[in-house]
Amino acid sequence: MKKYRTETEIQQAKEQDLLIIEKQITDQKLTLDELNHFIPGYLHLNDISTLALDYVTNTLEENLGIPKQMVFEDGFGIVVKVVHPADLQPCIKRCKALYEQQNPYTF
Repeated sequence: MKKYRTETEIQQAKEQDLLIIEKQITDQKLTLDELNHFIPGYLHLNDISTLALDYVTNTLEENLGIPKQMVFEDGFGIVVKVVHPADLQPCIKRCKALYEQQNPYTF
C-alpha cells in the first residue's frame, strides 16, 4: 500500500477540493463559517461603499484573542490596535487603495 503521495497527487487533490468547495458555495450549501475552516487566518466581509464590517468569523477571536464585538464596535480602528506599527502605514495604504477601487473581488 502506498504511504506517501507525490507533489502532483497532492496538487490534484487540492484542486479537486477547491472544485467541491466552489460548488458548495455556488449551491449555497456552505456557510462562511464552514468556508473559513478551509482557509488560513480569518474571513471578514466589508461593505464595498463604506468599508463597514458586515461579517467576521469566530476564528479571529479564537486565534488572535480579539473579540468579534470589539471589531464591530471599533470598526477600522481595530487595525491600529492590532497591526504592528511598522506594518500600519502599508496596511492603511492598501485598504485605502481597495476602497478607492470599489472592486468587491479584490483580496
